[in-house]
Amino acid sequence: MNEWAVKLQMVNIYIARLTSSTYVLVIAPPGEAEFNCLKLNVQMAKEDFVKLDLTGELPRGERGGSRVNGDEKGKGEVGGKAV
Repeated sequence: MNEWAVKLQMVNIYIARLTSSTYVLVIAPPGEAEFNCLKLNVQMAKEDFVKLDLTGELPRGERGGSRVNGDEKGKGEVGGKAV
């Protein structure tokens, strides 16, 4: 299973596989535009999770995803390891 979705009148539910051991569950407001947006956001995040799974390091840079533990320069701790 790579993804699973339920679209109801009151809510959209989406589950996607990010890596071999990581899944994401998203609950969002109803609507086709909202659903397509959440799928796109999950796909963008998946690229970073795959890199993290393969390298063990957090990706930095392009989309401003360098903020870790409140430090805007990307210096902090993840799992007790300095990054």
